Amino acid sequence: MTWTCPYCQDPGASDRHCARCGRDPSAPRRVCGACRKLTPTKEPRCCHCGSVYTSDLWWKIPVVVALMILAVILRVILR
Repeated sequence: MTWTCPYCQDPGASDRHCARCGRDPSAPRRVCGACRKLTPTKEPRCCHCGSVYTSDLWWKIPVVVALMILAVILRVILR
């Protein structure tokens, strides 16, 4: 079975390997926020523009830790 590779647009890619770019055309993908093109989700940067992805948790973990510390402080104060 042949596919068109979503990354390099090679029309002769197989369902498991693209001969031109070496990526798996059936792998999960995401849209790059910078260039709006599809990129494999496992790659740390966009294969088209090179934009580096940040983790979705970069701001959530510090907020959760701060809330836990605040809860402990309030528990000690309100005893």
